[in-house]
Amino acid sequence: MSEKPAVLEAALAPFVSAGHRVSVVGSHLLLHDVPVVNEYRQIQLGTLVSTFLHTESVVVAPATHQVWFDGPYPCFSDGRPIEDIRCSEVVGGELAPNVPARYFFSNKEVGWTAYANHFDQLMELAPKELIPGVLYVSLKYKLALHLCCCGCGEKVVTPLSPAEWHLRLADGKARIQRLWRRGPSSLRTWRATCRTMRH
Repeated sequence: MSEKPAVLEAALAPFVSAGHRVSVVGSHLLLHDVPVVNEYRQIQLGTLVSTFLHTESVVVAPATHQVWFDGPYPCFSDGRPIEDIRCSEVVGGELAPNVPARYFFSNKEVGWTAYANHFDQLMELAPKELIPGVLYVSLKYKLALHLCCCGCGEKVVTPLSPAEWHLRLADGKARIQRLWRRGPSSLRTWRATCRTMRH
């Protein structure tokens, strides 16, 4: 099997370093194992697809904010579909040979200009306004974010790392679990005004 050109290795390196599974098929980049909530409020995995143009010496930066997705349509925690990202469905369920896709997403933020690379395009920050009861995860910065459980409105940020807190997907649910600890395993919002302990 031939090795990937150095330019591809460099473009995919940020994904690999962050522990993500990616592949290049023709002129498309596929980010696999992306967790989403489906209409039945279960967590399932899908694949994000981006246009990926390159030569032997250079990878062209993404020209658009738009991407495709193969998997169940992403929903909020209560099962409502996230309509803000919906653009269209992919006829036949295949974007190109060996590149399955079901949906085409488009949701450009105000002031958006361009992405420097595909890692920035596919790794997004948590939204500015959080919904109570929803756990947001930034794969790029390895952080979990949610509103305090007591209802005070404080934003709670939890760093994810193999040494301590990490994200676990099981039985259609997402939870933050502490692997190594001294004392109780509950997350404590000591920086929050209410000092709530949440389990």
